[in-house]
Amino acid sequence: MKSKIIILILTLLLGFIEPMQVIAGRQTSLPESETALKLLLSRISGSNSDETNLAVADSFANLLAETLKTIGSFEYPFEQLKTIGKVTSTDKKIRLITWNVPLKDGTHIYYGFLQSRVSGKEPQVIRLTDNSDNYRDAATETGSPANWYGCLIYEIVEMKSAGETLYTLLGYDPNNLFTSKKLIDVLWFNPAGEPVFGKPVFRLKTGIQSRVV
Repeated sequence: MKSKIIILILTLLLGFIEPMQVIAGRQTSLPESETALKLLLSRISGSNSDETNLAVADSFANLLAETLKTIGSFEYPFEQLKTIGKVTSTDKKIRLITWNVPLKDGTHIYYGFLQSRVSGKEPQVIRLTDNSDNYRDAATETGSPANWYGCLIYEIVEMKSAGETLYTLLGYDPNNLFTSKKLIDVLWFNPAGEPVFGKPVFRLKTGIQSRVV
């Protein structure tokens, strides 16, 4: 995986060397990786083709995935990455990192990672894959990390329901050239410790919903 990351980054950034390989035989520090991530993020531009921006975004996501496996990354602020969202629950058990890539047609592709300490002290790193276009009814469906209703998450509200911890996620979706959406989702963990998005807990006039869009 790392070799593929290196080749793509070298191709796209004309000589920029992927930092995990800068010093042979050792893992780079979080600040060093953050600097490389910032450079990659800066290569996403409205003047590029969608294909170029998405390729850079994939490289950024792959490098971030490796970086988040580093000890201490859960608490690390990534302050240089100003255009991505980083929110942590008040119980310090989950952290969500989300960002988007605008496309030429005005729509957006969303990327995300969940860092979870729900099942142990060491955080799991879970990639979120935007599949919102394939939801038939976003208000009633639930999703897995591989079937995430993508958005930019800006706040986590922790709550208890029947002894279960639920994380209410407040999000924003620029959507397209004509409309934008605000979203309220719920993240919870099933008995196997697996994250699930959406739960029928929202009582509205139209009925009970798993999320509000």
